[in-house]
Amino acid sequence: MCSMDCLGVTSYLLLLFLQTVYTSNAAGGTCWMSINRHGLCRNVYSLNMTREECCARGIATMSWSPYPNPSRSTLFIWAILSGGAPNCSPCHTSCVNVRCQQNRECRVRRGFPKCVCVPDCPRTVKLQGLVCGSNGVTYRNNCSLQRYNCRFNSRISAVYPGRCKASCHNVTCNNGSSCLEDQNGIPHCVTSVSVCSNRTREQQAVCGEDGVTYPSLCHIVLATFKKQSSLRVAYRGPCIENATCRTLQCHNNGTCLTDTATGFPQCANCRDGCYPSLSDINVCGTDGVTYRNYCTMQQEACRTKTVIKTRNSGICHAFSVPQESSTDDIDLTLLDDYDEFRDNIEDNMYS
Repeated sequence: MCSMDCLGVTSYLLLLFLQTVYTSNAAGGTCWMSINRHGLCRNVYSLNMTREECCARGIATMSWSPYPNPSRSTLFIWAILSGGAPNCSPCHTSCVNVRCQQNRECRVRRGFPKCVCVPDCPRTVKLQGLVCGSNGVTYRNNCSLQRYNCRFNSRISAVYPGRCKASCHNVTCNNGSSCLEDQNGIPHCVTSVSVCSNRTREQQAVCGEDGVTYPSLCHIVLATFKKQSSLRVAYRGPCIENATCRTLQCHNNGTCLTDTATGFPQCANCRDGCYPSLSDINVCGTDGVTYRNYCTMQQEACRTKTVIKTRNSGICHAFSVPQESSTDDIDLTLLDDYDEFRDNIEDNMYS
């Protein structure tokens, strides 16, 4: 049985052999996306490519090795046994001819160029204070949010100023927008509907889950903004007095659910699956059960044929906070801008 030392010697000898075999062909080599701190190439970009072709890409971390067409077994040995390909040379040792993406600048660190996140953010924006991101996380300012988007290639936007809240209570929206809670109970600042057309036909009427008949979908959306929380359509057409799931016919093969508190019927789509955007937020249902996400709650509603609404985002808990208290901030939402601190330290050390 070969020991770890034996494996190390074996892999080293294999690398020497492969280096001798492949360096005989100088016409082409392997282009790599990066080079690690030990000078080994990582992440294949293209095979059988000259150094000039490889380095013309302008990517800061691009590297090249003189092995034109290594086999899969060779690539496996490099990746698993040695941590990278030998005889690796970086395309760039400075920021000359390096092209970075938007909101990134080239900086030389530890002898290698690197595209770092430097979003265009005036000091006035930094001084505007906390903002709540569309992912439910509080950021120090809009600059920190932009920096996060740059570093992780995300598209998070600022939904409203201040710390993230668990409801529309105490949320102040800018630019004439209004606060509205989504199906997860999370507040958003969105452009509100101000006027709906009065030229509606009876066929356009819908019955809201609140038992009110609305002339059109526009009117129920307008009522949603005034209420500052989601208001679902119970069924198409005017509300029917004393309607039940026994007497109500749902359109498009919908499933009729019963509100156990009021006995009011509501048509639901129990056929389609969950949307990915609704799958990562815990919700507390009006039945007092914490669900993994909104979709799971709706699946339970379809299974039991009862209406289950979102009581609040997150887990279910006892609501014992006095009304005058404004402690509805979401816990653990302030994201310390560690990445910015680390970048500043590295700039001072390696630039």
